[in-house]
Amino acid sequence: ALPFLCAGCLLLVDSGFNTRFWTSFEAYLSMQDATTDGIVCNPSRPRCAIKLLRDEPAFMESLLVESWRVYACRQACEELSGAFVGVTWAADKQVQLTRLMRYNEWFRANGGALSP
Repeated sequence: ALPFLCAGCLLLVDSGFNTRFWTSFEAYLSMQDATTDGIVCNPSRPRCAIKLLRDEPAFMESLLVESWRVYACRQACEELSGAFVGVTWAADKQVQLTRLMRYNEWFRANGGALSP
């Protein structure tokens, strides 16, 4: 999760993007910042570039951004844990979302160490 919280990311988006765990997880993280309040949205500092694949309609970009940037960490974890978000290895979801919640608390306790 940490590279997606602090580095620039390229999101290659197709029609199934939001139905896959790893792509959705990475998109969410690339739209957040680590702060003293935990993991929060920072719309003034986007770190992701979105490239639409094939003949995807232009609205897919804004749909993706609006889908993930507005969620608090706990809400995003609830959304990502849903059955409609597919993953090859089911255990990956629980491990990664538990780790994300730990990071969220760690950033709160340690002053958002990844903040610029």
